[in-house]
Amino acid sequence: MQKTLMASLIGLAVCTGNAFSPALAAEAKQPNLVIIMADDLGYGDLATYGHQIVKTPNIDRLAQEGVKFTDYYAPEGHE
Repeated sequence: MQKTLMASLIGLAVCTGNAFSPALAAEAKQPNLVIIMADDLGYGDLATYGHQIVKTPNIDRLAQEGVKFTDYYAPEGHE
């Protein structure tokens, strides 16, 4: 009797949790953010910014499906 009750409660909890999780997931969905930091990479060194020779299809696809930021500065390292 106790095992049946416990199994029923666990089953009810799983079913109830699954019923509400898609609604909560849709509300809490946050955008993905990818920052690519590279040493000695200039503004025009990627095909998505107009480079004619170097092909960067994966980065181009990321840029096409998302937002491209054009002004980002990193501080110079000092020893």
